[in-house]
Amino acid sequence: DHKHDHDHKHDHKHDHDHTCDENCDHDHDHDHHHHDHKHEHKHKKIKHDSGVSSVGLTVEGEMDIMMLNQWLGSFITTRGDDLYRSKGIFAIEGTDDKFVFQGVHMMMTMSTSAEGVIKPWGENEKRVNKIVFIGKNLDREEIKIAFEGCVVKKK
Repeated sequence: DHKHDHDHKHDHKHDHDHTCDENCDHDHDHDHHHHDHKHEHKHKKIKHDSGVSSVGLTVEGEMDIMMLNQWLGSFITTRGDDLYRSKGIFAIEGTDDKFVFQGVHMMMTMSTSAEGVIKPWGENEKRVNKIVFIGKNLDREEIKIAFEGCVVKKK
């Protein structure tokens, strides 16, 4: 008949769901180091210039369909990687149909009021052309000059 006095101490990691309370017998000291830190924040004014912008233009009059197609096709082909989205509504010389243009990068579609996507120009409705490009590195003045250049010059 002899007694053994054993001290069994095991280090357990508790990765299971366990809520500690006053009856817990495991060690709650988890080697947290506390230091006083002095934080000094210096704020510089940062100019966020990612180059992404939008150019929206409105021009009265009627467009020359050939010039418009040539300019849009060329612009979208050469600048497609910079263009995220483009949209437009055009008044084309010689028709009461409204032309609707939509593009994503280099893909573009042109539809008309004849297809039922929009109502045609009203009898007393002012013929106004609108275009919007969203993308990067867009030169508003360059786009404005080219877009306005597609308007039919009244003789």
